[in-house]
Amino acid sequence: MSKIMNYADILQQQKTFFNSHATKDLDFRKAQLQKLKKVVKSNEKLLYDAIYQDFGKSEFETFGTEISFIYKDIDYYLKNLKSFAKPKSVLTNIVNQMGSSKIVFEPLGNCLVIGAWNYPYQLTLTPVIAAISAGNTCMIKPSELPENTMKAMAKLINENFDAQFLYVSRRWCRRNHSDFKTKI
Repeated sequence: MSKIMNYADILQQQKTFFNSHATKDLDFRKAQLQKLKKVVKSNEKLLYDAIYQDFGKSEFETFGTEISFIYKDIDYYLKNLKSFAKPKSVLTNIVNQMGSSKIVFEPLGNCLVIGAWNYPYQLTLTPVIAAISAGNTCMIKPSELPENTMKAMAKLINENFDAQFLYVSRRWCRRNHSDFKTKI
């Protein structure tokens, strides 16, 4: 869906998209989680091949230590999303006894997920799943050490999701880290 774009432009697009309140809708979040699961399932072979090139991991090991965790997390959030988003009643202090008190859970905005090299799919995509479930947009920076898995994740996310919602950047660490000075 998206081509390689400027980091600051993508971040601004994500902020604008978040401020449209589209991510607050639980149906939108569920649809994005289901879409992510479908994309991972339909591209498992690509993920297996990439991690084999980087680590020599078999398909069995990759499924057991990485992909299965992603599926379980998505299923967990799909099952519990409604109860997580439901306002929680809490005790009201003595000054406000005539009223009632609730904690209303709201998305915070833009997330930056920086992935680890040792379990690149699991340790990058599970925080992304949590961010989607919470109603946030997400900029993703996988580790550059397992280069093939980084490219596979970028292909999956950037070709199937709009950059204003999810985007994988592969180039931050190859430059001088000045991009991190931009406040997310």
